[in-house]
Amino acid sequence: MMNSMLSQETQRITQTVVAHPTFQKGLKAITRAHAFSGTGAPRGVLLLGETGVGKTTLLRHYITEYEKADAQKEGHRPILQIELQSRTTVKSVLHDGIHALGGVARKTAPEYELMHQFLTLLRELNCSLLVVDETHHLTARRQGHDGAAVADTM
Repeated sequence: MMNSMLSQETQRITQTVVAHPTFQKGLKAITRAHAFSGTGAPRGVLLLGETGVGKTTLLRHYITEYEKADAQKEGHRPILQIELQSRTTVKSVLHDGIHALGGVARKTAPEYELMHQFLTLLRELNCSLLVVDETHHLTARRQGHDGAAVADTM
């Protein structure tokens, strides 16, 4: 019984976000960029910081709060989050995105077909924000040509 109570309390604490002024500034930047989606003037936000400062926590918090407020409709996916892997290619990102949107991509499909399928799913599901986490995996020393290709595709 005592372990169960401690476990619940630990879980509650780890899910609590203490909003530092910089955290609030990040939330405002993401909110502003998201508000411009579909206006013909796409906006982006690049979150930079050392490991462990809370970039992913900020993204998860925004997504959770937005989805609560949006009361997700059936067949509606306003935000797509993709986490890049250490060795990523354009095809792997497209496969991950299609899968995250509930689609099935053929392993042998050419890149142009995957791109068409990915963009079609984004439109059909009214996706208005694409969140790409772990973009440091695109740096030249880690990825070479593949990293540049993935960055260009996005």
